[in-house]
Amino acid sequence: MSEQVGAAERAMLARTRARFAARGVEHYRLLEDVAELDRAGVADRTGDRLVERLVENLARCDRREATRLVEEARDLTPRVAVSGEALPPRLPHTAAALADGAVGEAHVLIIRRTMARIAA
Repeated sequence: MSEQVGAAERAMLARTRARFAARGVEHYRLLEDVAELDRAGVADRTGDRLVERLVENLARCDRREATRLVEEARDLTPRVAVSGEALPPRLPHTAAALADGAVGEAHVLIIRRTMARIAA
């Protein structure tokens, strides 16, 4: 850091950095909640039929955003096989980085797009 950055500025930078990291952590928690709603089939019981529509209503967001959240949840949270066996997330390292606050939503978007292109 520059010598012109004093103690007060360092404290502001540290506080802001911590808040950005906390956003990533909170986003991961939200994805865990979305995944739980998805696995439990709550959308069927609320009349929304699709978990994307349920998330759209809960988040008051558009369909595109809701779909992105559902797909992120499916990629970044632990899964359950038809047999009941616990499975890791499709993108375990990205999931861990988001849960730790090391990456944010924009990073996740880029990583998911890249991994989809590689898989295709």
